[in-house]
Amino acid sequence: GTIYPMNGIYKELTKPERIVFVGAALDDHGNALFEQATSIVFEKEGDKTKLSIKVTFSKVKPEAMGHLAGAEIGWNQMLDKLLIYVGNKKD
Repeated sequence: GTIYPMNGIYKELTKPERIVFVGAALDDHGNALFEQATSIVFEKEGDKTKLSIKVTFSKVKPEAMGHLAGAEIGWNQMLDKLLIYVGNKKD
């Protein structure tokens, strides 16, 4: 229910193996709290897919520490929702 405004741009889309994007979390005035570079790699492992995520933060302002503390939890929540979506999808 909480909104976390961000901006960003995709730097690389290599179907079906890699997504790279950069972005920034924004405060209430639209100013960057930190910047992040994210790389997501998909690797086939038998009949499954291994998903690897690397996030690098930079230009972190002190008021951003609460956001960073919840980053891992946020990613896990998004991935849980993705698993539900993919699991319910009919081909």
